Amino acid sequence: MVTNTCACTKHTDNNIKAQQSPNLENLAIGVQCRADNPTNFLENTYGEIPMLQGRATVFGANKQQIAGDLLMYVNPETRSYTIQFSVEGELFCMVVSGDELEAAPISDGI
Repeated sequence: MVTNTCACTKHTDNNIKAQQSPNLENLAIGVQCRADNPTNFLENTYGEIPMLQGRATVFGANKQQIAGDLLMYVNPETRSYTIQFSVEGELFCMVVSGDELEAAPISDGI
């Protein structure tokens, strides 16, 4: 397990600047990482398949920016999910997993 201070966002200059505002607090969390891609494991064990992907940035314990890829796995029947952050396709980290996934309420702005 790798313990890290993490704030994940979409990888854009505006978001990175916004995350450096004085109103932010660091949350120390435990992030489990592995060297092998967990796609087969998540599908075979939990029925979760890749659903969404994108570029992302996390901030390490020393506030260093780590660029990588975000991948969300979902089981459409049980509504379980896992969000993974990977670095250069060599390190795969489970950021969060859970259940009862559903669409967010739609607002006038969407």
